[in-house]
Amino acid sequence: MTYDKIRRSASGARQGGDDYQHLVAWNRILRALLPHRQLLEVELEAVGAGNVDDVVVHYQSTPSQYAQVRYAVYGTTPLNSGYLLDRTERRLSMLQKFHKSFDNLRSMGSPELILITNRLVDPTDPVLTALDSRTGLLVPAMATAGVQTPLGTTRAAWAAHLECHEDALVDLMGSLQFWLGRPYGAEEQYASDYMAAHGLRYDLPAVRLGIDRVRRWVLDGFRKLSAATITDGIAELGIEVGDPAAILHVQALLRDPTATDATEALDWVDLFAGSQPAERRATIDPDAYVRVMQPGLEAAAERLIAAGHHRVVIRGATRLASSFAVGAMLPRVRNLELSRHQGAAHWTTDAEPREPRPELTSTVTDVGKGNDLGVVLGIATDHTRAVLKFIESAGLSIKAALTITPSRGPDDTFVRDDHDAVAITQEVRRLTRMALGDRTEVNVHLFLACPAALATILGHRWNRVAPTIVYEDIITGYQPAFRIAA
Repeated sequence: MTYDKIRRSASGARQGGDDYQHLVAWNRILRALLPHRQLLEVELEAVGAGNVDDVVVHYQSTPSQYAQVRYAVYGTTPLNSGYLLDRTERRLSMLQKFHKSFDNLRSMGSPELILITNRLVDPTDPVLTALDSRTGLLVPAMATAGVQTPLGTTRAAWAAHLECHEDALVDLMGSLQFWLGRPYGAEEQYASDYMAAHGLRYDLPAVRLGIDRVRRWVLDGFRKLSAATITDGIAELGIEVGDPAAILHVQALLRDPTATDATEALDWVDLFAGSQPAERRATIDPDAYVRVMQPGLEAAAERLIAAGHHRVVIRGATRLASSFAVGAMLPRVRNLELSRHQGAAHWTTDAEPREPRPELTSTVTDVGKGNDLGVVLGIATDHTRAVLKFIESAGLSIKAALTITPSRGPDDTFVRDDHDAVAITQEVRRLTRMALGDRTEVNVHLFLACPAALATILGHRWNRVAPTIVYEDIITGYQPAFRIAA
C-alpha cells in the first residue's frame, strides 16, 4: 500500500508543533542544569509571562530567560519583517506581542527574550540579515544605522508599528534574541550532546524519553519545576549511565547560539574568507592557523584535561583539518574519549573496531623531492592527482605519497558507523607506520577526504606516527593548517 504525503492534517501539524516545543523545552532544561548556570526554576507555558511563555528559566544570579517557540510545518515561509508585523490572523502582531511582554517583564528585572524557530532568515530582508551572528541580537546594527539606510527606515517603521519611540524599540531589540533556522534535527543533536554532558544515555530513543518527560509534566499540570523536581523526573527515566562529559564547541564554518553553553568554545568564523559556510575554506591570514587557531585549541584542550575531564563531546561545524586536530589535541594516550555527531548518529572514539575490517587498498607514488611522506586518505574521493599537483607547485620536501582508499573504490557511504571508523583508523595508522619504516626526522603531510567524525577519530589515535602537518582543501589547492607532534 502506498500513501500520498501532500500536506499534514491540522492535528498532525499541531502535534508536530507540540513535539518541537517539547524538544526545545527539554533542551532548555538540559542547559539550565549545567552546574555553572545555577538554576532556580523552570516554567512551562508560564502564567504571567505574556507571549514569551513557552519555556521560562530563572537563575540565581543571571537574568531570567523567556523563550517563545514557533514551528513551521513546511518551512516554506522565511522569517522576515512582514512575518513579525503581520496582523492578518491575530489581534496583535508578533512584534507587538514581544514589545508588550518586554514592557510587562521589565518591572521584574532585565529579561532576556528568545524567539526559537525552524524558520530560516529571509535573505532579502534588510533587518534580519543584520542579526549579530554571535548574540542573535539586532543591536548594535539597528541602534547605529543611519536614518536614510534601509535598516534605519525599517527601524522607524517598526517603531511606528509599536507606537513607541525608536529608543524604546532599540531597548527591546537589545533583549530579544533571534534563534532562527533551528530545525528539529539540530535541536535533537543538541539534546543528544547535552544528555551526554549530564552523564545520561544519549541515543535517539533516550532523547525521545526526554521529550516525553516534558510532555507528561505539561499534561500533569506541572507549570513550575524546581531543580529537584527536574532531577527526580530525569532519574525516573532510568537513563543515567556514567560520569558527565565536557563539551568542546568549535565554530569554524558558522556560528551557533548554543556555543555559549559549552565547557569550552572557540570561534574561528571571522578568520575565514567568505560570508557563507560553503565559502569558508581558506583563512584570510595565511598564518591564522599558527597564530590563533592552534594555540587556542591547544589551550582549550589543556584546560579540559587539567579540569579532570575524561569524556568530551565535540560540537560545531568544522572542515577536516580542524576535525583531525581536535582529536589530536585530545588524544587517547591522555586518558580521554571523544564523541561527536556524524549526521544523525553519535560516533565515539572508544567504539569496538569492526571485524572483519573494511578493506582498504594502499598505493605509493614516488615524488622524489625530499624525505617526508605524503598521506592521501581518499575515503570519499581519491584526490591523489590534486595532491600531487599541489606538492609540485608548493615545492614540498616529499619523497613519496601513500594513497589509502577503499578496496572497492572511493565511496561516501563506505564508513557506516564508528565501529568502521575505529577499524579504518587502526589500518590507516598501520599503513602509515609501514610506509615510514625506520626513517627518522620525517614529517607526514596529511590530506583528507573522509567523514568529519572519522577525521576526529583518526587524530585522536594518531600516536607514535611522526610529526604531522594536516592540510585543508581550499578547492584551488591545499592550505597547511595544524601541526601535530609525534
